[in-house]
Amino acid sequence: MELGFAVLGVRTTGWSVADDRMTDMAVVFTDTYGSVEEEFAAPPADRLAGRTLAGHHVAFWRRFVGGRAWLEMPVLCTCEASPAHQPHLVRRRLRDCCAAAGVAYDATAGALGDARATAGLLRAYLRPADTPPARPAEPVPCGVLAALLGNLPLDDILGPGATPAEGGYLELVAQAVEEGGLGRSAVAGLVEHARAIGVERPDRLHRGLVPALARAAVAGGVAAGAVRNELVTVAELLGVPPGGVKALLAEADGELIDAYGRGFRPLPPDWPYGEPLRAGQAVAFTGGEPYRRSRLELAAQLAGLRVVNSVSAGTAVLVSGHPRPRSPKGMAAQRAGTRVVTPKLFEKLAAHVQPDGPARTAVTSATIRAWARAHGHLVAPRGRLPRHVHDAFRAAQQDGRPRGAAVPPTLSP
Repeated sequence: MELGFAVLGVRTTGWSVADDRMTDMAVVFTDTYGSVEEEFAAPPADRLAGRTLAGHHVAFWRRFVGGRAWLEMPVLCTCEASPAHQPHLVRRRLRDCCAAAGVAYDATAGALGDARATAGLLRAYLRPADTPPARPAEPVPCGVLAALLGNLPLDDILGPGATPAEGGYLELVAQAVEEGGLGRSAVAGLVEHARAIGVERPDRLHRGLVPALARAAVAGGVAAGAVRNELVTVAELLGVPPGGVKALLAEADGELIDAYGRGFRPLPPDWPYGEPLRAGQAVAFTGGEPYRRSRLELAAQLAGLRVVNSVSAGTAVLVSGHPRPRSPKGMAAQRAGTRVVTPKLFEKLAAHVQPDGPARTAVTSATIRAWARAHGHLVAPRGRLPRHVHDAFRAAQQDGRPRGAAVPPTLSP
């Protein structure tokens, strides 16, 4: 007989089952619709039979609990379920999902607060019509890498066709990075967990996360000193060659910002490359060596283009080393009639991106840059500003409210 859910909340000293320990545990019993019935610090094992174990990253945290009864229960992970209910979210931590669903979450209430919040989130997922209006998440103290991660769309790293388990695992790694809990034993535990939930290539997700963080740091103007060292350390811990990260940061600090940060250049009279790219247009990439691709993606961001992870009729170009790529993006480009260009040609196009219209020149870029920093957007100290920053600035001038402000705190170089 289906009795409902046992919603688990766990607090630990770290991220390694082998080296860290559980400090707090709570379980909330709910009915099949997520309504709370009972609360426990540790329910008797015989009370678990017939229930589904639910939680945010529940398969990971139950390993700290141990015991055959817990390991044999079917599980429902609210993090893995969140894309189906909240596809717009940039991050999928418990506090992000609860805030978007209008569920109260008190991070200071320990494991019981986590279990109660997860039960409320579960109830919102099971009864979406009863979900109260969403409200913004409360700000939490965080460092530079945490702020970069808070504004980093993990779905773009995952790519199309990613499984819910891969999404949940990447979110777990990102959370360990931002909380400063990443160490060799923690990484070993995370990788072991990845294998247990069917993520066969966690290293591929690591190789996507680290360059994305490096690009965000450069585009946000914070890739210096301690941040560089932190990024290199994270790369080494996650098994990503740090040489590529160092090269990307060094090149971006000099050549790339010099090449793409001088404002819009007029097209040469004998421009031979067809229709130029315009600020705010979407570009996608497929294949290629990871760090060369990261370099090109960063060049696109500094040039005011939007890097997207899928190809549609609205995508301006697909960058590929093959004229007719057979990847999913390549096939989508053929169906949509999207232009396919080589990396070498893209560098020329990105160096001569043109304005998207007079509205961009109504105020100086310095004014928009100052406004963006004041409202939490990550913007480079020089170079073209992304389209979404211009859009947010214009919206704020129209109604006097800072719409479109980013979640992380202001990061000034």
